[in-house]
Amino acid sequence: MATRSAILIREDKKGTAPVTGIYCHSDGYISNNGTILYQNYNCKDKLKELMADGDYSYLDDTYESSRSYKRWRDEHSPAKKGNSVRAVADKIGHDGYVYLYDVDVTGNGTWFVSDNSGSSFKLLERCLVTNAS
Repeated sequence: MATRSAILIREDKKGTAPVTGIYCHSDGYISNNGTILYQNYNCKDKLKELMADGDYSYLDDTYESSRSYKRWRDEHSPAKKGNSVRAVADKIGHDGYVYLYDVDVTGNGTWFVSDNSGSSFKLLERCLVTNAS
């Protein structure tokens, strides 16, 4: 059974910009998708490139080696948009972790993670350290 996850980006912390998100079917655990996102998609442009394909079967270290439904099966599953993190997470229909890349006014971002409720977020970096211990 897969651990599905939602991957979201919010481009301003004031909440005035829409939130965009995609679904990932496999390996949504912090030890897999959390690590991949933190190590390889810690930049707004790389994450937006990944998200442009819509939903994914699984993530890998590079965009090219990650399997989107668009490139794999020619399925159209565009990113979901909404006015809040919770609204977008609910649209995605996952049952695992919610990853949020929060971009500040300077264009730099920080990764956060939540359980499937998408209501209480923790710094992903701290969770990675906890899981490694």
